[in-house]
Amino acid sequence: MLIDPTDGEPTASSLVPASELRKPGGIERFLEALEEGRRADAERDLRDEVDSAVWQESIAASSYEQARARVDINRLLHYGHPIPVGRGYTFAYVAENYPGWTWNELLDVLEDARVVVHGVPPRCHPGVGAVHFSHDGSWLVEWEDGRVTRSTDVRTDTEGA
Repeated sequence: MLIDPTDGEPTASSLVPASELRKPGGIERFLEALEEGRRADAERDLRDEVDSAVWQESIAASSYEQARARVDINRLLHYGHPIPVGRGYTFAYVAENYPGWTWNELLDVLEDARVVVHGVPPRCHPGVGAVHFSHDGSWLVEWEDGRVTRSTDVRTDTEGA
């Protein structure tokens, strides 16, 4: 199985050195691991869909401009890959699903909330339940373990100087 080095989750995406593929049975092992990673990706996607139902009441009651479950944040972050960015798909997705926002604004607030796991493409932290955020930079994260973090809880480098 291929393991994503950014979050330790099984994945279908990985760079494998050519030297590993040249070894006897290397290509077969790689294809088997790739298929196993695809199954793991599908299971993770299904888990995210099911988990998002748990957070719908909180999302509906949110006082923030946007409130999204982890699955929604993962869909957004999927567009952070260089190919959709370069072809304009990211701009179109954001315009349709996050009216009034830009990709950079969304990424800034999600990074400030510390929910982005960097990789290609980036992902939402697997412990996130829901993320609430507004244009003024305020945010609130509900974690699956019951914790809640807020932008008011985080001190920036320029505060208190």
